[in-house]
Amino acid sequence: MQFLTPLFWIAGLTLTIPILVHLVQRQTRNRIPFASLMFVPRRTVRQLRRRKVERWFLLLLRCLGLLLLIGAFSRPVLRAGWFDHFSSFSPASTVILLDNSMSMSREGVWARAVQAARNRIASMGEPDEALLMLFSDSGEVLSQWTENTAELLQILNTSAQPSFSTTSYLEGLKLATQQFKGDRYPTRAIYLITDLQRSGLGPTQGWKVLSEIQVDIEDVGQTDANLFIEESRLSHHVFSKRYPYPVLIQLATDPPTPSQGDVQLFIEGQIVAREHFSLGEEGRGQVTLPPFELSEGITRGKVVVNPTDGLAADNTYHFVVDRKEPSLVQILSNRDSRSLHLQTALSTGENGPFRIELVQPPLTSLDVSRVQVLILNDLRKPPATALVLPFLKAGGGLIVAAASQTQENSYADRWEHFLPAKLTSKHFVRSRVKSFAAITQASWEHPIFSSFKDAQRSSVSASQFFGYWNVIPSGQSNVVARFDDGAPALLEQEVEEGRVLLFTSSLDASWSDFPVRPAYLPFWEEAVRYTSGFQPSPSAYRVGQAVDVVQRREAGTSGAWNVIDPTGKRVTGLDGTQLESLRLKFPGHYEIHHNKRTDWIAVNTDPSESLLNRVPVDDFRALFIPGESALAGTTDELQATVRDRQQAIWWILLLAAALVFLIEAWVANWKRGGPERGISVEAR
Repeated sequence: MQFLTPLFWIAGLTLTIPILVHLVQRQTRNRIPFASLMFVPRRTVRQLRRRKVERWFLLLLRCLGLLLLIGAFSRPVLRAGWFDHFSSFSPASTVILLDNSMSMSREGVWARAVQAARNRIASMGEPDEALLMLFSDSGEVLSQWTENTAELLQILNTSAQPSFSTTSYLEGLKLATQQFKGDRYPTRAIYLITDLQRSGLGPTQGWKVLSEIQVDIEDVGQTDANLFIEESRLSHHVFSKRYPYPVLIQLATDPPTPSQGDVQLFIEGQIVAREHFSLGEEGRGQVTLPPFELSEGITRGKVVVNPTDGLAADNTYHFVVDRKEPSLVQILSNRDSRSLHLQTALSTGENGPFRIELVQPPLTSLDVSRVQVLILNDLRKPPATALVLPFLKAGGGLIVAAASQTQENSYADRWEHFLPAKLTSKHFVRSRVKSFAAITQASWEHPIFSSFKDAQRSSVSASQFFGYWNVIPSGQSNVVARFDDGAPALLEQEVEEGRVLLFTSSLDASWSDFPVRPAYLPFWEEAVRYTSGFQPSPSAYRVGQAVDVVQRREAGTSGAWNVIDPTGKRVTGLDGTQLESLRLKFPGHYEIHHNKRTDWIAVNTDPSESLLNRVPVDDFRALFIPGESALAGTTDELQATVRDRQQAIWWILLLAAALVFLIEAWVANWKRGGPERGISVEAR
């Protein structure tokens, strides 16, 4: 038992009052008139003052009444479950919502959060019911509605663990409110245990908790500086024996704090480089690590910052580098000089993904195991269908550029079934008002144009085209880009496993100035990548992202695959089956086995979760909680609210005190008229 106002027990000194009254009280006597006492002999009677208690029951009643009165005003708190049957408060349904995002894993924070959940479970009365939930960027319900506190404590101790995910208060509170569909009591509450991380607020679209749901917020956070790797850009696909670029590591502290230490680069578990860093008052800095050697296939690596701090997961950056052979691209043209611009664009850079081979017609062989993309640059007549069609069926890529030497009848006769459009006539822009055409309409989300969307669109539309082919798209084709007059500029069509692109203008400077524009190189590099079926993947993913496991298999293969997470456990679905889509939960390297081939996925924590700035509880309440359902924010007030139902015994003690005093009054009056009263005789 506890007392909210224990100082009232000082009033227990008043118990001395009835004791003193009983010790000093004299016997009362009634005087009776009598005629004469002359014949009665005189005797001396010594009057002694009473110094002992004779009415013990009356004294007990008076002391008991005072004790009950003092106890009522001291506001006792009882935690016994049986007391709730006599409580004037209705039982409650409470969702215990525990934040288990990565920021909660700091030393001391998670321990306080679990202890707060235990305290809330222990404070439940017997009729109360509760449900235990975890949340980060999504929610997880750990229990059903139950009155069994032992069961809730067991689930909390065995199933509640911090994760590596980001925080989303909107997702957590939304899922918590949905759980009240299965509750039993009209009194509803959400007990939110969190560190109040500001980055977890996000856009709310005006959503708030229902006003009839009471929200208690238990702040278990702390303010400390966190050093983390903010960014590191590495190429996943490398086409040389050595990683071609310096490794840039961006470090930051939040809140900004001076810091220093070492950054270490590990390749396949072996340290290959180490650099010292020192961050100033702004708490930001960059470290450059040298290039490193690569073996054939996939290489795993990580960057580690020392010393680590209370949030160690964001002090390591994992990555994967896949060393590949450059794709062979054959350019078929009547004159090699007409392909010079394209050859230069596709061969630029020390990590070039393509190996260019110039070929003059006629084409005698086309092996898809050796050639990935075939480009027809302004060719008069296309190769035979019997040569190209098997190439496309096997997954090869074909790009056709139509210009001045192209003969439309030859393409219509031979390639009618797999060319994206029918060539009709050449069109030259010779108007006085307008002397050129520009590509202004495009599918900007398309893989070829995705790097040009938003601010980079102007780099494409700045190119001037003086001539192009008018075409009639086929029913199976897709127009990817158009000139400003609506004429198709780039079309695509899938043929079996392969893909065909048709560009309606020249690849050299004969019909446009596109080859001398900055957009030329990235445009054709992305076009060749897309046509070859190459799917670039990042060197690292982030926790919370999803990866399509099926797409990571080798083309044309099937069969079983296994996924091993960074903790060494096999990842399966809820029913034990293979997962086709994998949600990444842990930082580190995921291992994917398929057909005796091993693939690796690197995963890191989200830098937004490393920002430990906190939001004031009043701002949080204003964002998510209607004013009428918000409670006072201090911990003492929240704990007093939790105990409110257990301290309702005060009114029972007050009623008991009143009853005792009524009995005391009746006993005192009854004793006054009894046989113990003294008699005094007075002579007249």
